[in-house]
Amino acid sequence: MNKPRIPTLLIYAIAISSSAFVLHDIYDLIILAIPPLVLSVLFTRSKIKWLMMAYVIGLIGVFVNALAFANSGEILLSIGSLEIRKNAVSAFTVVSLRLLSIATSGALFALSYSSVEIYRGLIHEVGAPTTLTLPLAYSLRLLPVIRKDLSEVLFQRRQRKYKTVFLNPIHFSSVVMALLAISFERAKWSGINAEIRGLRKIKPRRQYKLGYIDIGFYIALSIQLLMIMLF
Repeated sequence: MNKPRIPTLLIYAIAISSSAFVLHDIYDLIILAIPPLVLSVLFTRSKIKWLMMAYVIGLIGVFVNALAFANSGEILLSIGSLEIRKNAVSAFTVVSLRLLSIATSGALFALSYSSVEIYRGLIHEVGAPTTLTLPLAYSLRLLPVIRKDLSEVLFQRRQRKYKTVFLNPIHFSSVVMALLAISFERAKWSGINAEIRGLRKIKPRRQYKLGYIDIGFYIALSIQLLMIMLF
């Protein structure tokens, strides 16, 4: 499947995310959230499932927060002493749709391409400086490495018969400190390697040519924003 160019996905993600912060109406947020969700599933396929799992888990915190700070108005559901009111449901729905819009549009940009492709696209199509693109590409490339480091740390804890479920803050901090120490050392030598290779001296340039799929993305974004303004 052909993919849109990286500047197209970047502009789409920025437009959707910034609109999500501004909009308050539930129907407007539905119009904003559904297309990036469908597009992210279509272009990233199985990569999006981990993000959606994290999103669903995060909704628990959003719901608890809505009950704590916005539980007023008409009672919609009563479970024993717990009363779920209209404003709590509305606040939960609004925040959930905002997070969905931001997560899916961001995933569409970050997961459709590899970190190297994103780096090259930002350098050669957007013309972004290397001081911005190098840290971004490095952080994206580091995510699967950190996941592997975490699995190795947990394996070593199991071998020593330590707990791997971090209900205790001390256990959690010990794992985090180990990951930070590993990541710091890796970042130091990666920076030395980038300096030796002269990556900082790469000159950005703008060679952004629209394809049919890029035009389709801009049309879809325009339709979304037009529907939000009209309805």
